[in-house]
Amino acid sequence: MPRKLLVFLALALAPLTTSSASAQQPTQAPDHEPEKLDSVNAAVVTARIATKDKRYADAEILMLKVTADKPQIVIPWVELGLAQTLCLVKRSMRLMLCGLSRQVEKRQKKRRACQAQK
Repeated sequence: MPRKLLVFLALALAPLTTSSASAQQPTQAPDHEPEKLDSVNAAVVTARIATKDKRYADAEILMLKVTADKPQIVIPWVELGLAQTLCLVKRSMRLMLCGLSRQVEKRQKKRRACQAQK
């Protein structure tokens, strides 16, 4: 049984180990203008500073512009996702806290009403 498994694995992996002509040719890096990449780097740094200062909307706006101009660059997409996620977390925490404070206010109102009846 183990011998059949080894033969099967050898046959299954054989196409992966053979080299083809397309696999031997190196891929060429895309040509980017350094000036445009400098502006992207500056925008990413600015967005990271805004995220650090909890100004998620500012970081989101910056990264939306960069991803529209240069959609093939990955880092601005990551920063955009981070800013949007943290902004949603901040909003949900605020809503949760508002909901809790409303519940506390309702309980206090009921207690006052009960105490007034006594």
